[in-house]
Amino acid sequence: MTPPSAGDARAVIQARTLTALGVINRVLEFADPSSPLANDPHAWGQVSSELKYLEMEVMHTAVMRMSGVPWEVLASGQNVPRQALHRRLAKKVSLQTMDAIEGQPKERIVELLDDILATVSAIRTNVESDSLKAADKVVERSKSSRWWDTQRRG
Repeated sequence: MTPPSAGDARAVIQARTLTALGVINRVLEFADPSSPLANDPHAWGQVSSELKYLEMEVMHTAVMRMSGVPWEVLASGQNVPRQALHRRLAKKVSLQTMDAIEGQPKERIVELLDDILATVSAIRTNVESDSLKAADKVVERSKSSRWWDTQRRG
C-alpha cells in the first residue's frame, strides 16, 4: 500500500470525525427528555435508518487502512474472516476515501460541534425539570389507551 499524503489522511480523518459527530448529534436528541424525538414512539425506526453506523465503520476502516493496518487485523477485531470483511467494506472504503479527499468537511464539523454543545448545555440546565415533566407524561400516557395513535396523527 502506498503511503497517503498528509492532506489525504487529514481529509479522511475529518470525514470520520464528521460521520461520528453526525451520529452523536442525532442520538443525543434521545438524551433530552423534552425533545419531540424522545417522546415519539416511532422515532427509533426513523432514526435508526438515518444513523450512519455502517458509514462510521467504513470511515474508521479507511483511516486504519491508510495507517497500514492489514485486513486480517481488522477482521480479527470483529471475529470475522478477512475475506468477509474485505468483501463487505473494500469498495465502500475506496469510494468513501475518494469522497473524503474531494470534500471539505471542516466547516460542517464546527457546525455539528456547536449543535452538540448547545444540546448538551440545554440538557445540563434543564435535566431535572425536563425529566420530571417527561416522567409525568409517561405516567399520564400509561393511563391512556393507544396514545401513540393520536400522537402519530397530530
